[in-house]
Amino acid sequence: MGGMGTILLVEDEALIAVAAAEALRDLGFEVEEATSAAAALAFAKGNTAKLSAAIIDLNLPDGKGDALAKELRTLKPSLPIVIATGESGKTLAGDLQKGAPTTLLSKPYDSDGLRKSLVTVGLA
Repeated sequence: MGGMGTILLVEDEALIAVAAAEALRDLGFEVEEATSAAAALAFAKGNTAKLSAAIIDLNLPDGKGDALAKELRTLKPSLPIVIATGESGKTLAGDLQKGAPTTLLSKPYDSDGLRKSLVTVGLA
């Protein structure tokens, strides 16, 4: 396990996933990658205790990232979540703003933007 904990990275765009995973590892996190909501849920169900946070693309091939975030929160209500989106003007649904920290990360993002979003949710 990485020194900073494990982050579930849910991103279907390969280049973004590779860059984000590398940046997260450079920050000291272990990274579990998933390219769909289904794969992310399958991992989370068996590994809830080890998850420190999730970074989720808003538009996944099998669903919306905010719906996945809500499902992950049913498994671990305290899970910090970063929602990555290329949609300008996007805001978080009200129920995602309650409880554990959640923030939006605008795409495209760099390693510094990723780090700042993790600081916003209480990590890094």
